[in-house]
Amino acid sequence: MSLVEVMIAAGIASVLLMATAATFFGNMKAVGTAKSITSGTIFLESVQENLAAQPYQNLLAINGNSVFNDGVEDGSEYRADITSFQSGIGLIQISVTLVDLRSNVQLGRLVTVRSDV
Repeated sequence: MSLVEVMIAAGIASVLLMATAATFFGNMKAVGTAKSITSGTIFLESVQENLAAQPYQNLLAINGNSVFNDGVEDGSEYRADITSFQSGIGLIQISVTLVDLRSNVQLGRLVTVRSDV
């Protein structure tokens, strides 16, 4: 093999290796994003379960509250902002907005209605 052939083969191999590495790191980023969304969803579900366990008469008192996944803002990854209001006779609408504190991006919103019956 001549030196030119070896250089061409090394160039092709390096391009293929760089493409493989770029794909690998792109996939790792996608896995991290999926893990973050899954963690946020689990936290949002736990907030929903806690709200479902609250008596009807306590729901209006939680309007404007924020809940953090670690209990306090420092060290938490997510914040759930809770809004509740009387939407009809015997009905309270509850909205929970999930915010990623690292990027300050809204990840999701849950809206439900609860009756006093």
